Amino acid sequence: MKKIMITLACSVALVACSQGNEEPSENEEVSAAMAVDSEQIDEEVNEPLEEAKEEPEEEIEEAPEAPERTVELDGREPWESYNTTDILALAKDETVFIMDDAEALEDEVIIVYESGIQDRFWHGYINVFVMQTEPYYPEHDEYFDELREIGDLILEGELDTVPVRMREAQELRESNM
Repeated sequence: MKKIMITLACSVALVACSQGNEEPSENEEVSAAMAVDSEQIDEEVNEPLEEAKEEPEEEIEEAPEAPERTVELDGREPWESYNTTDILALAKDETVFIMDDAEALEDEVIIVYESGIQDRFWHGYINVFVMQTEPYYPEHDEYFDELREIGDLILEGELDTVPVRMREAQELRESNM
């Protein structure tokens, strides 16, 4: 658009100059003035657009890529391979839990507490699972909050509500997949 306006202005100027000493007609003066005015308008309109293009776009922070498991489980689940004390120690330097463990952990917790087992050590497994997976899945913040609450229920001895709450956590996780 700008090139067309410049070309038009130059053409008008050439026509006016080529006529020698003849005085430009009123139409030629109006055309030349319009060409200059439209150039100014074009520059004023496009200038903010060009400035906006030059501004860097805000970068959206994405969660880092989830790491691979760094401990060998020989086809078993983390809680089948290590007790809570060992998992807590390993979790300082190793990746024991990954998000793929979520469903099996949820199912196991439901089975354990529906069967009336009174073990409170599952709090440790849940806690390490949350600690090692949450940073990589920010879209699951409600799910991780629910898991923390379930861990607290286990510590407080409110074990009868754990299966129901774990099913709610499963639904939250599945709704975000």
